[in-house]
Amino acid sequence: MKVSLIMPVRNEEKTVQLTLGSIHRQTRRPDELIIADGRSTDGTVQLIRSLSDADFPLQIVDNSALLAGAGRNVAIEKARFDLVAATDFGTILDPHWLEEIVKPLEDDPAVDMVGGRACPLVTNWIENCVAAVLHSSNMLRLDRFTAEEIQRLLARNPPLPGGNSVAFRKKIWQKAGGYPSWIKTSEDKLFARKVNRIGGKIAISLHAVAYYEPRDTLSKVFRQFYSYSRGNAQSRQVSNNFWKLLAKAGLGVGLFSAGLIKPLYWYALAACLGLHLYRAGFRPYLNLNENPWDLKIFLLIPAVVLTHNAASLLGHLAGYYDWWTEPCYRLKYRQYMQ
Repeated sequence: MKVSLIMPVRNEEKTVQLTLGSIHRQTRRPDELIIADGRSTDGTVQLIRSLSDADFPLQIVDNSALLAGAGRNVAIEKARFDLVAATDFGTILDPHWLEEIVKPLEDDPAVDMVGGRACPLVTNWIENCVAAVLHSSNMLRLDRFTAEEIQRLLARNPPLPGGNSVAFRKKIWQKAGGYPSWIKTSEDKLFARKVNRIGGKIAISLHAVAYYEPRDTLSKVFRQFYSYSRGNAQSRQVSNNFWKLLAKAGLGVGLFSAGLIKPLYWYALAACLGLHLYRAGFRPYLNLNENPWDLKIFLLIPAVVLTHNAASLLGHLAGYYDWWTEPCYRLKYRQYMQ
């Protein structure tokens, strides 16, 4: 079966060569590559054209709405084949990615969507620290688990495919109403939720691996998770982790305020903060690193955890504000999910 590979892009000049290079190295080449450009203002489009490969046709289409969800929809509309694979610029694909991501669709006609793995690709100690603390589930080494253990993990926490490592049938995309095009982030997860809601069968391919580079500064970490959290709240995709974090923040404020009257409460605050930093930061880092004893890393871990916490809280609150003050979010969400 033939497969169309689609990608949205906007101002990704710095990542074009890495991403396209990984596509050219695929053991199975796409039968066409369709890129939806969100009117890039740098040299993205020119660089893409200069790196095009004669082994498969390349089509660049205009994404006038600029957002990734709209770009995916425009590209899929132009796709000539029923099997559609999708990834993002900034992603480096394992050479077997396309072969593995479409295999469940080819082997089982009942499968509508396949999610692959997205794993951090670290290049320095800062990225390693950020990845271990904030992306620990994506860093699990599968060779440490039996097939039965992996199946139990997937059954307990079934993942929804993300936008940078997914494949599906065009007919399920049509049935779901396409990707939501009114939110800036989290549109990929909402699309997967819609596919699941309408009864689409979703499979997971653990051997289809797409690599991404974690953020390497605290400001970038904050912007990333603020944006994700705001998009989640704008589209009613709020996990229990947010409510737990909000409760912890409330407890912290309460203990700090009580400490102004009775300083003994500040000791309780310090103990609670230490426990939180251990569970959210130090423990996942220690689980993934065999030689963790480095002072600079142990100073960075609390900063990473607290930066992520602040971004998540503020982003979700901003998203909820958008949800309640801008009726378009509620209207479009209800129309999309009905």
